[in-house]
Amino acid sequence: MDPYITTGQSEEDVEARDTILEYLDPLSLDIPDETLIEYFKKRLKSFDAWKLDINLETRQKKNKEYYIGNQINLAKVPKYSIPYMENLIWEAVARNAAIAISRLPDLIAKPGNKSDESRITAETLTEIINSDVQKRANKKVLKLAYKQRKVYFYSVVKAVWNREKGDFEYVNVHPGNAIFDHRCKTSDVDKMSYFGENMEITVEELIAKFPDKEKAIYNELGWKSGEETKKKNMATSIKYWEVWFDDKIKKVSEDGKKSWVNTSGVFWKYKNLVLKKMRNPYWDWEGEEVFIKREVEEDEAEALTEDDVFQQLFGKTESSKIFRNHFRQPKKPYFLMTFTSFGEHPIDISTDIEQVLYFQDNVNDEGRQITDMNRRSRPKHVFSQEALDKKTVEDLDTNNPDQSIVTNGDLRSVYTTIQSSPAPKQLYESKYQNRSIAFEIMALNATTRGVRESGDETLGARQMMREQDFGLIDDEVDDTINACAEWMGGWDLQMIKRFYTKEKLKSYKGKRGELVFTRINQDVVEDGMEVEVYASGVDKQKRKVEAFEMAKLKMIDPYNFYKDMGAADPEGRTRDLILSSLSPALYLKTVVESTTPGQLTQELAAIAQQPSPNPQMQPQQQPQPPQQM
Repeated sequence: MDPYITTGQSEEDVEARDTILEYLDPLSLDIPDETLIEYFKKRLKSFDAWKLDINLETRQKKNKEYYIGNQINLAKVPKYSIPYMENLIWEAVARNAAIAISRLPDLIAKPGNKSDESRITAETLTEIINSDVQKRANKKVLKLAYKQRKVYFYSVVKAVWNREKGDFEYVNVHPGNAIFDHRCKTSDVDKMSYFGENMEITVEELIAKFPDKEKAIYNELGWKSGEETKKKNMATSIKYWEVWFDDKIKKVSEDGKKSWVNTSGVFWKYKNLVLKKMRNPYWDWEGEEVFIKREVEEDEAEALTEDDVFQQLFGKTESSKIFRNHFRQPKKPYFLMTFTSFGEHPIDISTDIEQVLYFQDNVNDEGRQITDMNRRSRPKHVFSQEALDKKTVEDLDTNNPDQSIVTNGDLRSVYTTIQSSPAPKQLYESKYQNRSIAFEIMALNATTRGVRESGDETLGARQMMREQDFGLIDDEVDDTINACAEWMGGWDLQMIKRFYTKEKLKSYKGKRGELVFTRINQDVVEDGMEVEVYASGVDKQKRKVEAFEMAKLKMIDPYNFYKDMGAADPEGRTRDLILSSLSPALYLKTVVESTTPGQLTQELAAIAQQPSPNPQMQPQQQPQPPQQM
């Protein structure tokens, strides 16, 4: 639909005089509220039925309980027994998450064309994007998403334009609050017909967000008893829905004809009230009209009339529209993180947490058995009632070395001890095996945990187990952390191109580790730019290992060694290394003394004035301070 329409004028009127134009919001969504409510209810009902079919909520709850340590039913633990738990799941998730987040990839923004200007712009954007992904806030988002996926079978990251900050950010959406097209066989949100989330908010905040719906919100809440009731309950927490969709929506014309229209939009609803609806706000639907002048061709000049004097003098002017979009089509601002999807639905068919639940139970049960048996193996004291009465026995403390016992008669006839066997070796071995299998499934062998469990393991064997763990973790990182980081990079460019209408100050670390500031706006994102993973955490680790090996063989130069090691300022480090080798005095003067001016010269002069320990050394042989340059 054209955003500009004429009001109350015929075509002849438009040609005759200036046209009065009425501006229509390009984000307006021409779909009845009732249609959107019906659309949502059907999909929510289908989504809930699917969750019930795969028993999703029960499995999620069990995974979470085991993760946080609620693994033991205390009601079934005998009073004489001590509850026992080794939370292998918590340890594995914590350690693996630390390894995974340390393997953040390097992203690269590819230039839109082959010009030098485009290349330089792409390099600047590459630094900005990598700096953005490495931010502490975004690393927390990635780390939480990594952990949540293991518990809930998927996790969700959302791109948000924050109006208060005037910038974009990334946030986690709790998996339990998400709703999506479960019929899709892949986790790619852009291939789903819809994706939404249930958000908690107070009534006061909801009205502030949708002020034009204040009365309708009160009616939906059933607050009709006066202003006093409203004031008391404004802090009440409620939940409302935000739903993004790319789908065919049924539309009924005035004459009753039904049609299906491809629509990309978003709406917010509370119960049966649509709070707001619009086309995808992260997509430039309207474009910006620009005028381009070009010279009139000879064949066009011959066709010009005397009235076309302007074109004869100044050339022909043509209008065109520029759309500020990095993406090729509208996208929903969600990333669904999965790893073990099986092509049956978008989420993981299982996770390593779910796979080790029974091993976790066995470890806890065998640990409790070992504890109980070892406690029972302590000797029990048995006294004859003929020697000591019940009250005296209760007052005895057999563990007190300063307490003495006096009995009548032969001690052997009035006192003895009963002792059970301690936990056998087989029980310890069984518990150890269950621990090992659980940790292997979760890619956390002893070497990865920094533990040496058996003395006969060779260095090669430990290295193989470590590589086995890292191989699985790296594969997982590639499908989760790397994929999400790449998704973030793409949304960085879309947000910049869509909303950076004015210059914004951005910072990133330079080659020497210094903080570099630059100003960018939407024009820096060229058409055809792409964000890709340039080097994953695995690639960077391999480069470091290869650099060390080549350095041992003297087959690598200093610059490439520092570069492969990921050291800051490889150029400066190379220069300093060569300078220190060729001219130590000049190195000290230009590098060291630059940080402590004058101090180096004074220290060398003091050394020169000290008497030589060798009496045969001549004064002229003593070290001299470097000459002033």
